[in-house]
Amino acid sequence: MTTSPTDHRPWGQLLRTYRKQADLTQGQFIEQLSFLVAQVGAEERHALEAIGVFDDAVVYFSGVLDSPTLSRLEKGSRSLNSRRRCVALVWGLNRLGVLTQHDEANTFLDLAGHGNLTDAERDVLLGPDDTAIPGPAATESSQTARKAKTPRRALLAGAGLVAGALIAFALIASTLFPSFARSTPDGSEPAGPGASSHVLLADELHSVTGDTGRDQTLVGLHELDNRGSSDNWLEFVKFIAADTGDYSGYRAYYLPEHIPVEAITGIRLEVNYRGPDYEAAPWVWQVERRDISERVRLGDNRDSLWWQDWTNTSFTFPGDDAGFDASLYIQDRQIWISLDGSRADDSIDLDYEVLVVEWSDSDL
Repeated sequence: MTTSPTDHRPWGQLLRTYRKQADLTQGQFIEQLSFLVAQVGAEERHALEAIGVFDDAVVYFSGVLDSPTLSRLEKGSRSLNSRRRCVALVWGLNRLGVLTQHDEANTFLDLAGHGNLTDAERDVLLGPDDTAIPGPAATESSQTARKAKTPRRALLAGAGLVAGALIAFALIASTLFPSFARSTPDGSEPAGPGASSHVLLADELHSVTGDTGRDQTLVGLHELDNRGSSDNWLEFVKFIAADTGDYSGYRAYYLPEHIPVEAITGIRLEVNYRGPDYEAAPWVWQVERRDISERVRLGDNRDSLWWQDWTNTSFTFPGDDAGFDASLYIQDRQIWISLDGSRADDSIDLDYEVLVVEWSDSDL
């Protein structure tokens, strides 16, 4: 069964309207949000942490949100099913000076299906009197963002300040999210000077044999929502074997144009799943390798806790003696990940599946 995300055109159109009011292109809008979160002061950071938004803002604005994703959000072909990330967008838009009123914020959240701001959220994001709280880009940088003509106008002036913002984010992310700096198989750290990483979300979900859960869509794979024994049906996707006991399906990931294939140094698949033991019902993740027209095994559910807690793990794309060649896995800027349950007498729940692409930009 092929699934499709919920239509959220009114919310997407409103997001686009606010971006246009800030006089920013999609790329500049994302850069500005990344800059904002990298420059948050200690007091505001603590306030954002108190309402549970800061961590999501760091991840979303400086890793997950890219131009293709933003384009699909604005067109309504993708929904934002995380309330915390939607609240983080309210914060970012407020600091850009384009969303300043309580009623505006409530409308923005409500159209996305996330209700209204709580009193605590309102006080942190808008201030008790509905006035914008000055942030690092709410005054001079907002004016710069509206008037400047160069592509990096939203990052104030000067390459040094831009580099400082990126370094600040790297420090924040590596402290709060150790998986962003996970070691490679030889023990080295993938992140470093001249290195970049990007999170790819699944753009297509297809079941060839078997099915997925009723009313569940691929957006359930985009965010790590479930931990422990939590069980929110719309936040994950259940993969169900056919009557034959088999399941076969795949997800398509699209590589953004700004990432050069030849500079990619590694790719890993991050998953969060819950299901049966491998011995009872084996489920296997594979990646299509174009040079041999075959699929290569990445990993399986052998770490499963048997329908108890969710299991969060990652699988690294294999290289060879000559190093890692990303072109073996990428065709027409697409990467195909399959999930197969051969002799799978039980289903498996998948809460999170993303690709983390790392590349070197030192020679670019």
